[in-house]
This record gives sequence, C-alpha cells and structure tokens, in this order.
Amino acid sequence: MPREEYLTNGRRFEELYRHYYRMAVAVAQSFLKNKEAAEDAAQDSFLKILKNMNRIQEIQSNETKKYLYITVKNTCLDVIRKEKVAFEPWEEEGAWTEDATKGPLEQLVEKEGGNQIVASILELGNTYRTVGWLKFICGWSDREIAGILGLPLKTVTMRAYRAKKILRAKLLSKFH
Repeated sequence: MPREEYLTNGRRFEELYRHYYRMAVAVAQSFLKNKEAAEDAAQDSFLKILKNMNRIQEIQSNETKKYLYITVKNTCLDVIRKEKVAFEPWEEEGAWTEDATKGPLEQLVEKEGGNQIVASILELGNTYRTVGWLKFICGWSDREIAGILGLPLKTVTMRAYRAKKILRAKLLSKFH
C-alpha cells in the first residue's frame, strides 16, 4: 500500500473511530450488558473495520452506520458464543423502573433483568432478530431501524410487531 493511501486510510479511520466509538460501545453493551466486555468488543470491531476500510465510502452515512452495527453485533455474538458471557442486568440507576401500566413483556424485562428476553430475541429467526434487538433492547424507533438497515419503514414496523408477538408467546409460555 502506498504511503499516501496508508495515511489517508489512517485519517479516515481516526475520523470513523471518533464519530462512532460511543455508538459502537452502546450497541455492544446492549448485547453484552457489561461495560468492560462492551468496550473490548467495540475495540475488536474497529480492528476488523480497519482491515476493511476500503468498504467504507463515506464516514457519516447510513451505510457506514449499518456496516458498523453489523460488525459490532457479530463481534458480540462471537463473544457470547465463545466465552458464554453471562447477561448481567444493567447496574445503572433507573435502568428498570416499576410501572403498573406496563405489559407482561415489559414487566418480565424488569423482573428478570432482561436475561430471558435477550435469550428469546437471540432465538428469533434472522428476519426478526435484528429488528427485535434494535427495537426492544436498544430502544431504537422504527424510523431509526429502517434507516440503519435500509428497509422500508412499513417492513420494520411489521417485523417489530411480529417479533413482539412471537416473543410474547414464547415468554408467556415459559412463565405460565
């Protein structure tokens, strides 16, 4: 690789890292529920991206966000599979609050610290897993999910609805 190209990629990577590091850690933490493991997974993801900088055309684009999200997600799933990271409930104050108006799915998340719902989302088929994860664990809106995945808004809304329906049935059968 010529020196100029190396320097250009280095600068682009630095900009990518500065712009998306927090997002990468947040996505990783939503999977791993452990700050240190999330930071490690984010770092590993950026190393993978560095090796493939030629795939990134524009730093601040939905395509780059999507590529980063998928890389972080896959890195986290590798960590979970290889190290069998225990899903620890968030220890942040106010992460789970009691509210009598919440449905069984939301109450289960509170009671179980998210462990059962995380496991159930990971068991969903590919069509619903990513949308379910982003919607119910990361708390993203349908519009944000549609933008990052490059899907029509109606498709995301329907997948989220179906994923919730499947999850509700799975989780209620486990606890009734």
